[in-house]
Amino acid sequence: MTFQDFIFSSSQHKVLKFLCEYMGRDFYDSEIGRMLPNVSRASANNALRNLSEQGLTTRYFIGNIALNRVEPTNFFIREFRKFIYITEFKSFVEQTKD
Repeated sequence: MTFQDFIFSSSQHKVLKFLCEYMGRDFYDSEIGRMLPNVSRASANNALRNLSEQGLTTRYFIGNIALNRVEPTNFFIREFRKFIYITEFKSFVEQTKD
């Protein structure tokens, strides 16, 4: 198990990481569930609802369809993105070291 796998093991972390990687883009609940391995659509929906309640994502409806996007002005999101880059760099360094 890599360090990234360990840190981003829960569905909420995986969904938040995914949304941070595609900042500025809106996603359907089911779309995120399809695009993320090992995250079911129900888990993605639950994670998105929880992230929205915490103010980390914006969730809005067009008819019956919920769209989600990360909230770029949130301090935690900015710091979380830095953390993602650091963990990816750490993985890169470990791979090149071998």
